[in-house]
Amino acid sequence: MLYLLAGSLFLLVVRPYEHFTFLGDLHVERFYLIIVLIAFALFPKKKIKMDSILVLYFMYWAALWICSLFGLDFENSYQLVFTYMTESIVFVMMIFTIHDERGYVKIIELFSIITAIYVFLSLREFLGGRFHYAMGMSRMVGFDVTYGQSNSFSSTLVLSFPMLWVLLRTGFISKKVRYILYGYVPVSIFCLFQTGSRSGLVQCCIFFLMILGKSKKKFMYIIMAVAMLVVVWPLLPQSMHDRYYSLIDPSVAPESAHESAEGRIEGFLHGINVWAQNPLFGVGPNNLIYTWPDRARGFQAHNLVAQVLSDTGLFGAIPFVLLFSLCYFRSNWLMKTGRNLAQYYDQNPNMEWEAKIMDFISKTGAGIKQLIVILFVAGLTGHNMLRYTWVYVVYLTVVGTWITHKYLNMRLEENEKSALRQA
Repeated sequence: MLYLLAGSLFLLVVRPYEHFTFLGDLHVERFYLIIVLIAFALFPKKKIKMDSILVLYFMYWAALWICSLFGLDFENSYQLVFTYMTESIVFVMMIFTIHDERGYVKIIELFSIITAIYVFLSLREFLGGRFHYAMGMSRMVGFDVTYGQSNSFSSTLVLSFPMLWVLLRTGFISKKVRYILYGYVPVSIFCLFQTGSRSGLVQCCIFFLMILGKSKKKFMYIIMAVAMLVVVWPLLPQSMHDRYYSLIDPSVAPESAHESAEGRIEGFLHGINVWAQNPLFGVGPNNLIYTWPDRARGFQAHNLVAQVLSDTGLFGAIPFVLLFSLCYFRSNWLMKTGRNLAQYYDQNPNMEWEAKIMDFISKTGAGIKQLIVILFVAGLTGHNMLRYTWVYVVYLTVVGTWITHKYLNMRLEENEKSALRQA
């Protein structure tokens, strides 16, 4: 079941059916999902159990459908929400089938490898002459269509870093996989700069500051970052230099960049105004495009807050905010509890595995927090409400919690047995 679901993750991240049209015509992703659903139904080791995070997530699911029914154009909302459901059901099946320690680590490893494959394929296409010319420069795009736009592709790159960082700091992965992931690091940084995405660079800087904040090797990481920048920066054309320098001095950016920034502000304000007129259910997912005055079809809000409020109103915004607020606070609990359990098991003989897995859970808790922060930062300039990474966060948090409770109970049982022996 693990590798069947890994195949689903490959189709979700790489999306070869969007790049190769004949695969899209065959709808391979649908047939594969049917196979996985049948395997899930027959899988004897699945455990259907609930968690407060899962309850909130299913409430959010329901809110999307209800807001679609009350929206301006149900058919338009239906297509988007149905696609999102078929993608996110993969992570739900993962929660109920891959909930043991080894499977949890393996899924994180496979997800990182799949993302690396996606980036390497994108780089090959870029070197072969596939790019998007915008803002006066040739900007790298992703291998797919849905998340291939330069800004979205840059977010995919940065969102891969937290779990990559977790894997490289632990001893669970093989040397071969470790070499692949080490090779992925400079390639991903090069690709990030080639996207010309200022928002992607900001997300990367925030991730770097988050790992720098609690690290004991601050000076070494700063030297590594500077060295990488010295290597990559000369490889970029002058137009890219001006693009990133415009974060400090907006006057060097081309007129099209100013228009893009103004469009995002306009989209945010319009989204909030639409929500004010439809406060409970919004206008339905993906329907903001129909609300622009004097336009048959406008553009999206390009902002997470405006998107959630205008698309789903309070009915969808409340479970969304509660869900990921709980994930954020739960990540803190995973960090602290995992670290304490790792220290406890490390002091006991013959419990190296328990100490090792709890250290991994603690680091994963930090990675979950970083993912949530990066997603919200990316949402300041993009409409990423239905991005699959949100559901990945749900999987990581829920299963990480279950594993931690398992080892916490083991510790309590050990303490009780020790107390009985002393009595």
